[in-house]
Amino acid sequence: MKKIGITLGLCLYLLIGLSVCIADVQAGSPPIPNIIERELVLAERHLRDNNPAAALDVLQEVHDKGFGEPWFHFAMGHAQFAADRPEDALDSFNAAVSSAPLFAEAWNMIGLVNFRLDKYEEAKSAYQLALAIPDYETPEISATNLALVYYQNGDYEKALDHAQTAMSKNSKFGGAYVVAAQAQVKLGNTEEALDILKKGEIAAPANATEIRKFAAEITDIETETVGSEPEALNFAQGDDITIEVNTFVERWVQAWESQNIDRYLSFYSRDFVPENNMSYARWANLRKKRLNLPNFIDL
Repeated sequence: MKKIGITLGLCLYLLIGLSVCIADVQAGSPPIPNIIERELVLAERHLRDNNPAAALDVLQEVHDKGFGEPWFHFAMGHAQFAADRPEDALDSFNAAVSSAPLFAEAWNMIGLVNFRLDKYEEAKSAYQLALAIPDYETPEISATNLALVYYQNGDYEKALDHAQTAMSKNSKFGGAYVVAAQAQVKLGNTEEALDILKKGEIAAPANATEIRKFAAEITDIETETVGSEPEALNFAQGDDITIEVNTFVERWVQAWESQNIDRYLSFYSRDFVPENNMSYARWANLRKKRLNLPNFIDL
């Protein structure tokens, strides 16, 4: 039976994206300081362009003016997290909630970074703190992320419960449907999982493409096996080589665009030698991080 798994990239970026829009500050969040608002907006733009280094440069320029301001530390945490510096990001987000204890978005990000660091209990506590804040306008985000923590710990019933809570808070939130369906798969309820995804495709059209891709994986669950060999070109049948190569490349591109890291890596031999004499294990780890980083990939 094929192993279906939520990749970190799919969940994290379906659920929380990479930044909170400065122009849409939630009720209860700290005010944005006028003295660095322009730089915060510019840093956010760099993050949306997948350029965390530029965002960090902008924020460093206003470090002295912004230090101690919750939104400065929040933006800095986002840039550090995007630059694959989770420990520094955690320090920044903690600084944000130290100045503004009811900063729900920052608590959610503390949960996210701890999740990335495999600190599941700390992640759970942070998400629960975010959900306890009355003015949090997007609790479905932390509820779904909390479901993901329980899923990671193998408690699929609680994962399903929290994902359903997220759907009840915002029926248009696509990530909740994906996590709920994944929990149902783990519980052996394939038909229920597909039913959830059908409802999600209708309720969350913005995430319909990702939901359909996940549904296709579930539908294919009986036809693929764990540890199967990468798809090979069938030259022995005398088929046109161009067609075979194009098909292979198209499937490789689909795996890359869907950020399905296991399927993506299956197209590479374990004997593959990366550039600069990098080990295969290190290369694969870097590819995982890079595929998981952006909101979406379009080749």
